[in-house]
Amino acid sequence: MQKPPQQLSEFEKEFPVKLDFFRKGLDYSLQVIGNGYIVSDPEELFVITTNIDEVKQFNPNEMVLIKVKMTRADYFDNITGGKSSRLQNAISTLQSWIFPHAPGYKPTTYFPRVSEVS
Repeated sequence: MQKPPQQLSEFEKEFPVKLDFFRKGLDYSLQVIGNGYIVSDPEELFVITTNIDEVKQFNPNEMVLIKVKMTRADYFDNITGGKSSRLQNAISTLQSWIFPHAPGYKPTTYFPRVSEVS
C-alpha cells in the first residue's frame, strides 16, 4: 500500500484488518478478517519482493508492505440486482410466511486450521 506521510515507527506493529475483495463482473465477493503486520525487516522484504511477481515493482520509499494473517474468510455469492415483478414479490412474501426459518443470504465462512503445539 502507499506509504503514509508519518514515520512507520508511529504506528502499531500489529493491528486488526478487514479486507473486502470485489470485482465487477464476478458473481462472488470475499471478505477477509485477521491481523495485519508492517513488514520492516529488510531481509524479509527482499525475499518477498523477489519471489512474487505481483510485488516486484515494490518501491520502499513510496510503499509499505503489510502482511495479513487470516483468522476468517467469508465467501459471498452476489445477488443479482434485477427488478422483481409484483408476482415474484408476492410469491417471495408467501414463501417467507410459509417457511419462516428458511436459510437466507449468508456467507460461507472458512476458518484456517490451527495447528496444535505439543
